[in-house]
Amino acid sequence: MTLPAEAAGSAPGRGRPTWRHRMRAVAAAVLPVLDPGSAIVFISSAASLRAATGIPAYDASKAALPGICRQVAREGMAWGIRANLVVPSLVLDGGATSFG
Repeated sequence: MTLPAEAAGSAPGRGRPTWRHRMRAVAAAVLPVLDPGSAIVFISSAASLRAATGIPAYDASKAALPGICRQVAREGMAWGIRANLVVPSLVLDGGATSFG
């Protein structure tokens, strides 16, 4: 897939596109080529609900997904495409002992 020209552009004062610019470019490229009735599924985690991992960047990126999903869903309406967000709960795998 070739992304639109704005994906290669730089954010003001920076030498590379910001994450927001990249997400916008990907949505602009993908939405028109999906069939009506298609869905884009974002996968978040329980870290989006509560800062518990001790890794602020991870928690922040997961917390941003609901807003991104809502925006993609809004833009996808024009093509009959929906966006869904899955938020699995904590899975205890030996590495995690508590949540919150």
